[in-house]
Amino acid sequence: MSKKGYPDRELPEDWDQRIAEGFAEQEIAEIPILAKHCKMVETLPAHHGDPFDRMLFAQALESGLEVVSSDRKAERDGLVRVW
Repeated sequence: MSKKGYPDRELPEDWDQRIAEGFAEQEIAEIPILAKHCKMVETLPAHHGDPFDRMLFAQALESGLEVVSSDRKAERDGLVRVW
């Protein structure tokens, strides 16, 4: 059993280094959650019910980024959806 109590999800000791390397290889940038993103969450329509999706969509809208999502509702709010 892993340290966090997830028996089927054992992470290697260097998991954080592997993620950083993968991001660099794929040219993926981390986006911190800023106050302006939290403010944008308040303005999103109710059809975005999932809190994680709401923050993801708020960050994309505020930063002018595309979203990788199967949620077609994202397009209703001006997001560019990939996938």
